[in-house]
Amino acid sequence: MPPGFQYESEYVLRSRVVGVCKRMYAHGLIASTDGNVSVRLTERRLLVTPSGVHKGLLEPSDLVVVDGMGRPQRGGRASSELQMHLHIYEIRPDVRAIVHAHPPFAVACTLAKLALDVTYLPEVVFALGTIPTVPYSTPTTKDVSNAVDRVAQQHDAFMLERHGSVTLASDVETAYNRLEALEHTAKIVHAARQVGLIEPLPACEVKRLYQVAAAAGIRWRFLENS
Repeated sequence: MPPGFQYESEYVLRSRVVGVCKRMYAHGLIASTDGNVSVRLTERRLLVTPSGVHKGLLEPSDLVVVDGMGRPQRGGRASSELQMHLHIYEIRPDVRAIVHAHPPFAVACTLAKLALDVTYLPEVVFALGTIPTVPYSTPTTKDVSNAVDRVAQQHDAFMLERHGSVTLASDVETAYNRLEALEHTAKIVHAARQVGLIEPLPACEVKRLYQVAAAAGIRWRFLENS
């Protein structure tokens, strides 16, 4: 964690996670018990959504506390995708919140092999950088952690083929905002494809956009590590 960083209280974080879950359901980004959200309570403890509970009806007391190995500390059974969350936190110490959702347009793009890592819209550069798609792996298994390893190290938003989205951030609201931006992008790309072929932005303009973003203090790991 950054020097001097202070974790928020568990009470506040429970409210924030539940608020995000309710927004995900209300905006059609998940259905019933789909998806999962986690935040760091401390460096070695996580607050995670429970398995099998309707996210639109979630209460703060429903959330589960686990240690850094995923062992339950308080509450019921944690999300079945807990291993993916744990792995991402291990390889990304800067990440303090993870949102996994099933946004329908973005997932549909993975089914149609319509790449979202092509820069069609300038706003995406500022909001997400780029949106790679991780090849399919069986949900809830360790295969997911292995599949996301490289992409999660460098990107804060990515798709799991046929499964859903994963957005990472230093707080849960920002992770949720990245989810909204991702699905909004997918909707635009989908609508454009109904009209005809889509031309990506020229490479020179994409490079310039990243320069403008960097000047504004927006820097993406996949550029810094390339």
